[in-house]
Amino acid sequence: GMKTAEALHMRGVKVTIVELLEKILPIVLDDASSAWAQEALEKAGVDYVLGDSVVAVERDGRGDVKGVTLKSGAFIPCQGVIVAVGVRPNVAPLEGSGIDINKGVLVDDRMETNLENVFAAGDVVEAYDLILGAKRPIQLWPLAYRQGLIAGANMAGGKKRYVGGFPINSVGFFDFKVASAGLSTVEPGVEESFEVMVFEDKERGIYRKVVVGNNRLMGFIILNDICRAGVYSGLIWSRMDVSLFKDALVEDMSMPEACRLSAHGLEPWSFESMRDFRRMGWALFPRSYRKHFTAMPSRIEEVCAFESEVCTI
Repeated sequence: GMKTAEALHMRGVKVTIVELLEKILPIVLDDASSAWAQEALEKAGVDYVLGDSVVAVERDGRGDVKGVTLKSGAFIPCQGVIVAVGVRPNVAPLEGSGIDINKGVLVDDRMETNLENVFAAGDVVEAYDLILGAKRPIQLWPLAYRQGLIAGANMAGGKKRYVGGFPINSVGFFDFKVASAGLSTVEPGVEESFEVMVFEDKERGIYRKVVVGNNRLMGFIILNDICRAGVYSGLIWSRMDVSLFKDALVEDMSMPEACRLSAHGLEPWSFESMRDFRRMGWALFPRSYRKHFTAMPSRIEEVCAFESEVCTI
């Protein structure tokens, strides 16, 4: 929806965004980062209405769209309506089939349903969520691709297993960039079982938020400077213990910079955390960089020597 609004706006079309909930991108952003998104829309000159919804599309005598009526009673004149309200599994055709269904089709780690030799994959299924530790629908193309690959292999007699996934989103509009994943909308101080750390620099347009639970990264939001999205996602995938360096996750420094400070005794991350650097390397760095981590350096200074290679993550 936001990308469509941007495309139309760039062609000189006046656009109004109507959002059912009380903030922009409510599934992806928390209150603070959503306020940044609203500022981006205002700066671009795009109108928006929050906490309201379209209840009727009004037409003129020729049948052409002339506007929409909102639940609040407001009327917005327009010549076209674009609906972008998310995805819901279509399980109605499977009712009475004997296949176990909740919000979606329930599958095991082989992508097999409760009926032998009946498999399902993609947006229609409830599969394992790595973060929540439970099954639920996650409608993302990369996960659907992986599930389909596993289902197809097992239908042909293979023994592949689906380890799970988690929601991750990346979008850019009106020079505003967003990357988020996992439990990104947890607010500070609301959930005792989570630690929420935020770095915000309005002048440079930087916002970073990470959510840590049980010493593991559970979610994040990054605005504009989104180069750490791969690192954060790798930490979630690897389920690595981040307790020794969690405070550095949102700090305004790169991993090589943190290594350099550690080498000089300033310890933004402890030496103990760097002992696990080899494992981090395999989880977080592109394949072309992994050759540097085949042996764990005995001294942090040696890690710093790799700075020119790994700083372009």
